[in-house]
Amino acid sequence: MIRDIRQELLREYEERRFLQELATRRKRKKLYQDIPELEALETSYREMEMEILRAVFASPSHAKSAAKEQARLHDRLEKDREDLLLRHDIHTDPLAPVYHCEECKDTAYLEDGSYCPCFRRELAERVYQLSGSRVRGDLSGYLLDVFTDPKQRENMRKISEDMKEEARSFRLRPGRNYVFSGPISQGKTYLMESFAGELIKDGVIVFSVTAPGFVDFLRRYRFQGRPEPQDEQIYHLLMESDLLLLDDLGKENPTDFVVTEFFHLINHRYLNKKSLFISTNLDSRELFRQYDEASWSRILGNAYVPKFFGPPLKRGEE
Repeated sequence: MIRDIRQELLREYEERRFLQELATRRKRKKLYQDIPELEALETSYREMEMEILRAVFASPSHAKSAAKEQARLHDRLEKDREDLLLRHDIHTDPLAPVYHCEECKDTAYLEDGSYCPCFRRELAERVYQLSGSRVRGDLSGYLLDVFTDPKQRENMRKISEDMKEEARSFRLRPGRNYVFSGPISQGKTYLMESFAGELIKDGVIVFSVTAPGFVDFLRRYRFQGRPEPQDEQIYHLLMESDLLLLDDLGKENPTDFVVTEFFHLINHRYLNKKSLFISTNLDSRELFRQYDEASWSRILGNAYVPKFFGPPLKRGEE
């Protein structure tokens, strides 16, 4: 699934460049109509450049000096072109391309061949949307004024600051887990989603699912016979995403099938150092009663587990 989305996004980047080139051609045609001298100037410089190239083909040993001459020729052209435009009261280059991203010039790649941050961010956003979620914000926009209790607000301030540090160091600590456990209406899900938004800005692949949705999907995936291609792709994201958000753990019915599949998920992600973020209204005793120690030992061995307390938020404030 990620491969397909990546290819689709690369095609979109290619289309952006094509449209930019098309717009530049139209602008150049209009500019040549308005300033015929400009076309003549650029034509003359192209002819001089061709003479340099012919000389190199005739005598390859002159390639180094020819390259220097070519560079000087380009500089002169830019200066003469700028002077001509200024005489027509044009102070900025009308043919200068306008990119969505100046860093990669809409190629999706940096000079070292790696993906540009803009591409990684767009890819992460699209994968996250596949889970039916949307980026609601990030940690920079996390507001504390919804917490009216001073001790609760200070606790949430501390947790949100911790989460900012966790986001900054996420790539340095593969397999780091997060467990938000506590009473209902404490803002756990919103903080979890804000953390996800922070990571998605950095191109981290995040997938989100509720625990009941996870169970429903696995029943269909395991028992429908041959899985549909889309289900195969979703299963891949459940297992291989950089961070999996598992919300509302405890609302599912923990049958033997569910407990087994939960351990398989945890163990696979543990062995492959893939991070898991669990949000639940259950306390630790209830969690250990529903799921076995083997699962929790893998989760809690490398986990951030803050404490939530205080009066429940009003509906709409979570």
